[in-house]
Amino acid sequence: MKKIVWVVVFFLPLLTGIVTLDRGGKYPMPSDPAQVYYWYTDGTVSSGSTVNPVAHKNYYTYAVPENKKIVAVAIASNDHVYYWYDDNTTSAGTTNNPTKYKGYYSSNRDMKRKLLGVGIAKNDKVYYWYGGGITAWASTGTTNNPTKHTNGSYYEAEILKDDYTEPVAVAIDGFYDKVFYWYPDGTVSSGTSDDATKYRKHYNSNLKKQVVGIAIRNGK
Repeated sequence: MKKIVWVVVFFLPLLTGIVTLDRGGKYPMPSDPAQVYYWYTDGTVSSGSTVNPVAHKNYYTYAVPENKKIVAVAIASNDHVYYWYDDNTTSAGTTNNPTKYKGYYSSNRDMKRKLLGVGIAKNDKVYYWYGGGITAWASTGTTNNPTKHTNGSYYEAEILKDDYTEPVAVAIDGFYDKVFYWYPDGTVSSGTSDDATKYRKHYNSNLKKQVVGIAIRNGK
């Protein structure tokens, strides 16, 4: 009598790009965006991660606009880098040339509101965050219409620390749809547009220099 040997084969599919949760279940792994750009007050820019500002590229210079102060920076899905200035203008360029693609044009911001940061989501909607008091606010629009997608209004955002410290920069990671907030004490957190610590509470960013803007390149 022939023996029948049953062979059980378990197929383990090869999965790529799967997002898993860390042990705390709060943030996808890997937890860091692919490329974070930092612009500094000394006219330099670097590329790294949220915990190492120079992990990918050490400090290099960018063209500092004359008679303008950069107050926020964000990167769109086409890799164009947008800059917002203290005189209510915006421009589009590269990481070291703020006007390469488009010169200065009006951002049509409400200048009574203190701009804390700007981020561009993967659908290219532009998110704005504002401070100046014990409450922070946000809106969603375009590069020259900050409230277009919130119907001209603003919504409250819980992004201040317990002592009402405001973030010095905000950026959106379009790959994971996470928002990162950097603070003057050198910490960073991740959450949503209205909750700064929903996914990860404040941790050390190892940021050594003062920034004028931080942006995350969308995609992996």
